[in-house]
Amino acid sequence: MQAVVLARVSTKEQEDGHSLVAQLNRLHDYCERKNLDIIQEFSIVESSTRGERPEFQKLISFIKKQPNKIALVCDKVDRLQRSFREVPILEKLRKSGKLVLHFISDNQVLDANANNSQLMAYHIFVMLAENYTNCISDNVKRSFEKKLKEGTILAAAPVGYINTIKNGVKTVLPDPDRADKVRAMFKCYASGSLSIRDMAEYAKSIGLVYKTGRPLSRSQIHLMLHNPFYYGEMKVKGKLYPHIYEPLISKQLFNRCNKVASKRHGETQSKARKSFLLSGMVRCAKCGHLYSPYLAKGKYPFLQPPTTRTQNCVHYNIPEKLIMDVYEENLREMHWDKRQLNNLLDIVEEKKQSYLNNRDNLLIELRTKEKAIKDKKSRLLDLFLAGGIDQGTYETKSKELAIELEEISYKKQDMNKDIKIFYENIIKMIKIADNSHFLIKSSRFSSKRDLLKLLTSNCLIDGKNIVITMKKPFAQMIETKGRLTWLEQLDSNQ
Repeated sequence: MQAVVLARVSTKEQEDGHSLVAQLNRLHDYCERKNLDIIQEFSIVESSTRGERPEFQKLISFIKKQPNKIALVCDKVDRLQRSFREVPILEKLRKSGKLVLHFISDNQVLDANANNSQLMAYHIFVMLAENYTNCISDNVKRSFEKKLKEGTILAAAPVGYINTIKNGVKTVLPDPDRADKVRAMFKCYASGSLSIRDMAEYAKSIGLVYKTGRPLSRSQIHLMLHNPFYYGEMKVKGKLYPHIYEPLISKQLFNRCNKVASKRHGETQSKARKSFLLSGMVRCAKCGHLYSPYLAKGKYPFLQPPTTRTQNCVHYNIPEKLIMDVYEENLREMHWDKRQLNNLLDIVEEKKQSYLNNRDNLLIELRTKEKAIKDKKSRLLDLFLAGGIDQGTYETKSKELAIELEEISYKKQDMNKDIKIFYENIIKMIKIADNSHFLIKSSRFSSKRDLLKLLTSNCLIDGKNIVITMKKPFAQMIETKGRLTWLEQLDSNQ
């Protein structure tokens, strides 16, 4: 059979670390053992989770153009994909007999005759890859949280400040051309004599504009007057963090401006509204518009059809309880036989060992980089002491190297934590799915919504028919239920 081999890394750094070469060597050895004739080789440096994946699209386009059946050979599932968005594309080619998937390290071969157990295992590998990506995202979030707690801004500074570099370190300083004008804006508004419309004209009169010369709009002025950054705190996702930069105004002046705004627009009190369990989760199967919740007779939760619809839509008001009964029926189907559950957990354990081996290789790379940076620092000091560079250059370069060492240290610390948290979360998710039919009855309101969003992707209404779509691989968990021999086919691919 003709074969296409794919090796992928997500960064140039990995490419320089010869990960592509190592993958290609394993793929060529495998094809030789399996008598697969390699007709094309794809070496991709591309994220599998961001953008449209142009290199992946080129790969698919090449396969479609071939007149014969093609074996797509990858090292692991996560080299081909880290999410379920590519599954429909690959499944269409596989089911048509055009494509056979080979994942050599995951011991998977999927052709048009692949059984449900094999497909279930494939979806589990995709789920693990996707969750690993989510863990990396969590790392970035923790890094952001750390910087916020240290008082470091994560975005561009607001009007009245400039982003700059001082002594080799990124910082934020008052803008010498506009800082005083921003202070004047706050003082003027605090007097209570001008509206936001008037403030826009006032900004023009004192020359407060963007660096491009564009004037500030009323909405931008409103945001500026409500931005706590100017007195010393950053607001990120509704939470305030003290920052390390020079404030332009006092907190007292900021509070006076807020009082003026409240007085002008009137004190608004939030009214408690009934929370609906399925709000924003139910759509018409034909037009795709959302059903909206309401209370029948003031106490019974119902969902009513969208006002915008097509001529083919047939809509009815539906009790929320009726839809929840269908959800619960789907969740009950996900409760597994004990042997099946243990088999699934064994897959997770195997994948864990694979990631642990990969982690050990990454630790070796980090230690090598760490040693190289320390050697650079030592040579830099020798050069400074020998008079080869001045003190300013030495301090700038030394700080840059210190930052690199600190980043490596954080990565090394996070690796052990990430592996443990990642697999604890996977096992927890599997057990939650297995017991979801119990949890949906006993959980609190917010937990029920979280559970439904975790396990299901769509709830569609077609007339009086309610169709719940489970997320992959949970849909496969339902299809596999009752098969005591599930996954036994994996050994045949060795």
